[in-house]
Amino acid sequence: MKITVENLGILRKASFELADITVICGDNNSGKTYATYATYGFLDYLRSNASLPFKPETIDQLLARGSVSIPWTYYTKNLQRQLNQEAKKYSRMLHRVFASDEKRFADASFRLEMEPRKSILPQVVDIKIGTTQKTILRVQSDKNNDYLTLNLITDKDSKEIPDRGFFEFML
Repeated sequence: MKITVENLGILRKASFELADITVICGDNNSGKTYATYATYGFLDYLRSNASLPFKPETIDQLLARGSVSIPWTYYTKNLQRQLNQEAKKYSRMLHRVFASDEKRFADASFRLEMEPRKSILPQVVDIKIGTTQKTILRVQSDKNNDYLTLNLITDKDSKEIPDRGFFEFML
Protein backbone atom coordinates (compact mmCIF):
# COMPACT_ATOMS: atom_id res chain seq x y z
CA MET A 1 0.00 0.00 0.00
CA LYS A 2 1.41 3.36 -1.02
CA ILE A 3 0.66 6.28 1.28
CA THR A 4 0.98 9.91 0.22
CA VAL A 5 0.65 12.85 2.59
CA GLU A 6 0.60 16.48 1.54
CA ASN A 7 0.86 19.72 3.51
CA LEU A 8 1.29 17.84 6.74
CA GLY A 9 3.47 19.75 9.16
CA ILE A 10 6.87 20.24 7.57
CA LEU A 11 6.03 17.76 4.79
CA ARG A 12 4.91 19.41 1.58
CA LYS A 13 4.56 16.00 -0.09
CA ALA A 14 5.84 12.58 0.92
CA SER A 15 5.11 9.06 -0.31
CA PHE A 16 6.12 5.71 1.11
CA GLU A 17 5.16 2.08 0.85
CA LEU A 18 3.56 0.46 3.86
CA ALA A 19 4.59 -3.18 4.26
CA ASP A 20 4.78 -5.74 7.07
CA ILE A 21 7.74 -3.74 8.37
CA THR A 22 8.27 -0.17 7.23
CA VAL A 23 11.21 1.97 8.34
CA ILE A 24 11.08 5.72 7.83
CA CYS A 25 14.45 7.44 8.13
CA GLY A 26 15.41 11.10 7.97
CA ASP A 27 17.00 14.03 9.68
CA ASN A 28 15.57 15.52 12.85
CA ASN A 29 12.51 17.66 12.16
CA SER A 30 12.06 16.22 8.66
CA GLY A 31 8.45 15.00 9.16
CA LYS A 32 8.91 11.35 10.18
CA THR A 33 6.62 11.70 13.17
CA TYR A 34 3.94 13.49 11.12
CA ALA A 35 3.98 10.68 8.55
CA THR A 36 3.84 7.88 11.12
CA TYR A 37 1.19 9.51 13.33
CA ALA A 38 -0.99 10.20 10.30
CA THR A 39 -0.60 6.59 9.13
CA TYR A 40 -1.34 5.10 12.54
CA GLY A 41 -4.29 7.47 12.88
CA PHE A 42 -5.70 6.34 9.55
CA LEU A 43 -5.40 2.65 10.40
CA ASP A 44 -7.05 3.28 13.76
CA TYR A 45 -9.76 5.32 12.03
CA LEU A 46 -10.46 2.45 9.62
CA ARG A 47 -10.63 -0.03 12.47
CA SER A 48 -13.13 1.97 14.45
CA ASN A 49 -15.11 4.03 11.90
CA ALA A 50 -15.06 2.66 8.40
CA SER A 51 -17.62 0.22 7.17
CA LEU A 52 -17.86 -1.83 4.05
CA PRO A 53 -21.13 -1.94 2.18
CA PHE A 54 -23.17 -5.09 2.34
CA LYS A 55 -26.42 -6.16 0.81
CA PRO A 56 -29.31 -5.93 3.30
CA GLU A 57 -30.52 -9.33 2.12
CA THR A 58 -27.32 -10.83 3.56
CA ILE A 59 -28.71 -10.40 7.07
CA ASP A 60 -32.14 -11.59 5.95
CA GLN A 61 -30.56 -14.80 4.61
CA LEU A 62 -28.49 -15.30 7.76
CA LEU A 63 -31.51 -14.91 10.02
CA ALA A 64 -33.76 -17.07 7.80
CA ARG A 65 -31.32 -19.89 6.99
CA GLY A 66 -28.81 -19.67 9.82
CA SER A 67 -25.93 -19.39 7.34
CA VAL A 68 -24.81 -17.19 4.47
CA SER A 69 -21.72 -17.03 2.26
CA ILE A 70 -20.46 -13.73 0.89
CA PRO A 71 -17.93 -13.72 -1.97
CA TRP A 72 -14.77 -11.79 -1.02
CA THR A 73 -14.98 -10.10 -4.42
CA TYR A 74 -18.11 -8.28 -3.23
CA TYR A 75 -15.89 -6.40 -0.78
CA THR A 76 -12.72 -6.20 -2.83
CA LYS A 77 -13.92 -5.08 -6.26
CA ASN A 78 -14.42 -1.50 -5.11
CA LEU A 79 -11.90 -1.51 -2.28
CA GLN A 80 -9.72 1.26 -3.73
CA ARG A 81 -12.73 3.53 -4.22
CA GLN A 82 -13.95 2.82 -0.68
CA LEU A 83 -10.51 3.48 0.79
CA ASN A 84 -10.29 6.75 -1.17
CA GLN A 85 -13.58 7.88 0.34
CA GLU A 86 -12.39 6.99 3.84
CA ALA A 87 -9.04 8.75 3.25
CA LYS A 88 -10.89 11.95 2.22
CA LYS A 89 -12.98 11.84 5.39
CA TYR A 90 -9.85 11.18 7.44
CA SER A 91 -7.98 14.08 5.80
CA ARG A 92 -10.63 16.43 7.16
CA MET A 93 -9.98 15.03 10.66
CA LEU A 94 -6.17 15.22 10.68
CA HIS A 95 -6.21 18.18 13.05
CA ARG A 96 -7.75 15.88 15.68
CA VAL A 97 -4.98 13.30 15.30
CA PHE A 98 -2.45 15.99 16.08
CA ALA A 99 -4.66 17.75 18.67
CA SER A 100 -4.31 20.98 16.77
CA ASP A 101 -6.29 23.82 15.30
CA GLU A 102 -8.34 22.87 12.24
CA LYS A 103 -6.89 25.78 10.24
CA ARG A 104 -3.36 24.41 10.61
CA PHE A 105 -4.38 21.25 8.70
CA ALA A 106 -6.89 22.78 6.29
CA ASP A 107 -4.74 21.96 3.23
CA ALA A 108 -3.42 18.62 4.51
CA SER A 109 -4.34 15.42 2.74
CA PHE A 110 -3.83 11.71 3.25
CA ARG A 111 -4.14 9.31 0.29
CA LEU A 112 -3.38 5.69 -0.36
CA GLU A 113 -3.12 3.38 -3.32
CA MET A 114 -3.45 -0.37 -3.31
CA GLU A 115 -1.49 -2.51 -5.71
CA PRO A 116 -4.20 -3.87 -8.01
CA ARG A 117 -3.13 -7.50 -7.81
CA LYS A 118 -1.96 -7.59 -4.21
CA SER A 119 -4.52 -8.94 -1.80
CA ILE A 120 -4.83 -7.50 1.67
CA LEU A 121 -7.33 -10.14 2.64
CA PRO A 122 -6.43 -12.56 5.39
CA GLN A 123 -5.75 -16.10 4.23
CA VAL A 124 -7.75 -17.58 7.08
CA VAL A 125 -10.61 -16.07 9.05
CA ASP A 126 -12.14 -17.78 12.08
CA ILE A 127 -13.95 -15.37 14.37
CA LYS A 128 -16.39 -16.43 17.08
CA ILE A 129 -18.75 -13.74 18.33
CA GLY A 130 -20.83 -14.02 21.47
CA THR A 131 -20.34 -14.17 25.20
CA THR A 132 -17.80 -16.09 27.25
CA GLN A 133 -20.44 -18.79 27.77
CA LYS A 134 -21.95 -19.04 24.30
CA THR A 135 -20.92 -18.34 20.72
CA ILE A 136 -23.73 -16.81 18.66
CA LEU A 137 -22.06 -16.13 15.32
CA ARG A 138 -19.05 -17.67 13.61
CA VAL A 139 -17.34 -16.00 10.65
CA GLN A 140 -15.01 -18.21 8.61
CA SER A 141 -13.00 -18.48 5.45
CA ASP A 142 -9.85 -20.28 4.43
CA LYS A 143 -7.14 -19.77 1.84
CA ASN A 144 -8.83 -22.24 -0.55
CA ASN A 145 -12.19 -20.50 -0.38
CA ASP A 146 -13.24 -17.23 -2.03
CA TYR A 147 -16.15 -16.80 0.40
CA LEU A 148 -16.65 -15.41 3.85
CA THR A 149 -19.18 -17.66 5.60
CA LEU A 150 -21.36 -16.50 8.48
CA ASN A 151 -23.04 -19.14 10.61
CA LEU A 152 -25.46 -18.73 13.48
CA ILE A 153 -24.27 -21.14 16.16
CA THR A 154 -27.54 -21.04 18.04
CA ASP A 155 -31.01 -22.09 16.92
CA LYS A 156 -32.23 -19.44 14.49
CA ASP A 157 -35.54 -19.21 16.37
CA SER A 158 -33.80 -18.77 19.73
CA LYS A 159 -34.41 -15.70 21.87
CA GLU A 160 -30.61 -15.51 22.29
CA ILE A 161 -30.17 -14.13 18.77
CA PRO A 162 -29.42 -10.40 18.87
CA ASP A 163 -31.47 -7.95 16.84
CA ARG A 164 -30.71 -7.03 13.25
CA GLY A 165 -28.63 -4.00 14.32
CA PHE A 166 -26.06 -6.31 15.92
CA PHE A 167 -25.46 -8.11 12.62
CA GLU A 168 -25.32 -4.84 10.68
CA PHE A 169 -22.65 -3.63 13.10
CA MET A 170 -20.68 -6.89 12.82
CA LEU A 171 -20.68 -6.78 9.02
